Amino acid sequence: MVDYARNRIANVDVYNDSDRIESDADNHGIVEAKMIDSYIGYLRLDRFADTLYGKASLLKALETFGDASKLIIDLRYNDGGVGEQAQVLFSYFTPRDDTMLIDVAYYRYNDSTKECRSLMGIGGKPFRRGDVCILTSSATFSAAEGFAYDMKHHGKAIIIGERTRGGAHPVEWKILANHYVLRVPVGRGINPVTGTDWEGAGVVPDVSVASDKAFDKALKVLGEGTAAGDGSE
Repeated sequence: MVDYARNRIANVDVYNDSDRIESDADNHGIVEAKMIDSYIGYLRLDRFADTLYGKASLLKALETFGDASKLIIDLRYNDGGVGEQAQVLFSYFTPRDDTMLIDVAYYRYNDSTKECRSLMGIGGKPFRRGDVCILTSSATFSAAEGFAYDMKHHGKAIIIGERTRGGAHPVEWKILANHYVLRVPVGRGINPVTGTDWEGAGVVPDVSVASDKAFDKALKVLGEGTAAGDGSE
């Protein structure tokens, strides 16, 4: 973890073989990518890996859904990770010929902002909001929450499950000693639709249900073509 923190502090894109081996060990957080039937795809992600190691694997997994007309993204066991990987996944649901503003990070210590925009050239085909369900639980955290929050408020997915943990603020890594790393919040998110983020509040599902029931509920919602409520609070 300390070696990884040093790389994050130096440059998020510094290649490190031990980091790659660790990321390879769990397939970069990609647990399962499959077609449930002839038209519904299922993607389970348990973390968002560093794009340096995991982007190619994520794009390869997304190729599984070339024939899908509906999609379930399971984030119930995802405790976060690297926001750039969430950006890649979000871009799968955006127009291919232009970028769109996903959100903005504001950093108070130097009064600056950083835009996060969708990436051009990501494969796949457009999905409507009623065609994509994201499963969440009370354990869903950080970058996983950010992806769910942005997909919800940009009108690209229905969130099904439990309210998430509520960790939104970007952090910086500080090495305290050989075996200790401190992650310090340094800013906040600004979604262009809501004007805020999910810090402390979590992502409120459109369809509230116990997390162990969320998958079956998603199948029902997709089968019925239900738009569901907006889940706003």
